[in-house]
Amino acid sequence: MDYLLNFYSHYFNAQLAGIFSIISIALLLLALAWALGIIIKQYLAFFSARISKSSSSNFYKTLAQQKVFESLFHLGSGLVFYCVISLLLSSDNNYTGFEDWLRRFSLLYVIFGILWFITKLIRGINFYYQSIDFSKKYPISSYLEVAIAIVWLIGGILAVAILINRSPWALLTGLGAISAVILLIFKDSITGLIASVEAYVYRIAKVGDWITIPSLNVDGKVEMITVNTVKVRNWDNTVLSFPTSNLMSSSLQNWCGMYELNARRIKKSILIDARSIKICDAALLSKLENLSGMSQIISQYSDQNLPNISLFRHYLESCLRKNHNLYQNGFTLMVRNLDKRLSHKLFYGLNFIGYGLK
Repeated sequence: MDYLLNFYSHYFNAQLAGIFSIISIALLLLALAWALGIIIKQYLAFFSARISKSSSSNFYKTLAQQKVFESLFHLGSGLVFYCVISLLLSSDNNYTGFEDWLRRFSLLYVIFGILWFITKLIRGINFYYQSIDFSKKYPISSYLEVAIAIVWLIGGILAVAILINRSPWALLTGLGAISAVILLIFKDSITGLIASVEAYVYRIAKVGDWITIPSLNVDGKVEMITVNTVKVRNWDNTVLSFPTSNLMSSSLQNWCGMYELNARRIKKSILIDARSIKICDAALLSKLENLSGMSQIISQYSDQNLPNISLFRHYLESCLRKNHNLYQNGFTLMVRNLDKRLSHKLFYGLNFIGYGLK
């Protein structure tokens, strides 16, 4: 652009003429890139709208609704800016150094455009995945966030390499010296990532589960699990957030099994006055035979001296077996003696365990 330099030389000295010519070139390049960028953006918006209306695939519709295709605007603008520099500036004029820096900044913007598109694409995929019922059982939000972080880390290395005009491999070899600093900076993220992976592998918690963590005052449904944060909406509609690492370090109770099996365990204890326990005589046995099911129980132990507490235990179990509100097959149902340590010396303890409808 020697024409601009000659033009400004008629009005200013050589130094000011060079400065004004460089500023004019930069403004001209930005104006051209901005104008062409608007055209690209309008075309991408039109293309995205056509996909939303005409496509039969919910996946492409979701990407269009999340403006994934429109995010290519930054990439297109960066490429246009890079091409315009090559057209307007030549390598044999007075702007070689200026052209080199413009190329670097345009490449940085291209890298940013690529990173922004990949980020929008991954989040669009996650948004589509969350609309599938399968996602409630196998969430992938944490892993996609890790993928985004890795992509931006690679993009940052490339950007620094372009700015200092060095090979990216030279920067990667130097990362070993500052690995301790990197581990210190990203300690929480690394710990959260490990915790989220363990929570997924061992089925400790997932989005939609009802969990209880007494130490954190958590009692509600999980709404979000990311690399760093878990968000839970308590039953009083308060929202509580805590680090993901607490899923492994805190005592957690997950109630999802109750929903999946459509059953909930019922456990009741009955305390009996120990002074009332005795061997049943004939008069007491004749009275007990009038109770439903007791005649069969007594007949099984007719040749033994039966304590009344044993008959009472069998009677409780018989009543539970006849209760249609309790599961009779596939779940534990029993009546047992309480541990002596849990019973007072004046009382004898029984408890029954069964599973009923939730």
